[in-house]
Amino acid sequence: MKITLTSAERYNGGVRVKRQWGSSTVTHFWVEVDGKLQKDKAIGYGKTPGERKTFAKERVLEKLVKDVQES
Repeated sequence: MKITLTSAERYNGGVRVKRQWGSSTVTHFWVEVDGKLQKDKAIGYGKTPGERKTFAKERVLEKLVKDVQES
């Protein structure tokens, strides 16, 4: 299974986000699983672009595992 994340939009999440995640920048990512674009976007939080992408990818994996376990 190959998961690809592409940055869709980036914005300033404000003080609450900064206190919780260490940076106020929030990034939304388009998600492709095995070359098929998913309808939901993943959200990434973190200080650097790499941290935000890793955060979003981990959440996508958690969701996929949960969906498999439920079915």
